[in-house]
Amino acid sequence: LEFRRVLFRSRLILHGFFKSLKLEVKSSEDTTLVIRGPGGSWCNDDFEGKNPGIIGQWFSGTYDIWIGSYQRNKYYPYVIKITKE
Repeated sequence: LEFRRVLFRSRLILHGFFKSLKLEVKSSEDTTLVIRGPGGSWCNDDFEGKNPGIIGQWFSGTYDIWIGSYQRNKYYPYVIKITKE
C-alpha cells in the first residue's frame, strides 16, 4: 500500500486485493470525492456528514483520487483516511 500526492490529485497504489477497504475524506467543509482505478470510476458526497467516502472491495493497481468542493476555485484542507475493514 503506497500513497502519493501528485499535483492536484492523490494517487493510491495497492499491491494486492483488499476484500474491504474504506477511504474517507475528513474536512471541516463540504467536500466531494472522485476515484478512478482498475475497476472503474466512483464518486461520493456526504458519506459521513459532509465528508465523502467509499467502502468495498479494491483490486490491485493504481487509483487516482480527486477531492473537490461545491464552491468554484475554493480549496479546503482535508485528510484522506484509509482503513482496512
